[in-house]
Amino acid sequence: MMAAIRELVEKDVKPAHIRNELVDSFMLSIDAVRALKQIQNFVYNYRRSTMKNTDVVEDMEEIAAGSQLSDDLPDTTPFTFGYPLDEDGVPELGDGSDDDPLVIGITT
Repeated sequence: MMAAIRELVEKDVKPAHIRNELVDSFMLSIDAVRALKQIQNFVYNYRRSTMKNTDVVEDMEEIAAGSQLSDDLPDTTPFTFGYPLDEDGVPELGDGSDDDPLVIGITT
């Protein structure tokens, strides 16, 4: 069942629809499926940890730092670009406000 949930999360299906899909696919009663809040928590954590799907600035800085453009990257590796680096080579991303926008380019 967890594999089915992961597959639906990767297709960007919303938690309520995931719950309904579990009931329909596995022919379960609604009471036999985990509570919606549990599914929401799983979806949030799976997207954030496994899929690196986040809108938190600190998380984006970590992702950008780990995937900076360099000459030794294979052609099939995604990379980030378009942001200034501080003296330690750490990305300086904005905070997302109008005065300090967060601008980053990502390729696949």
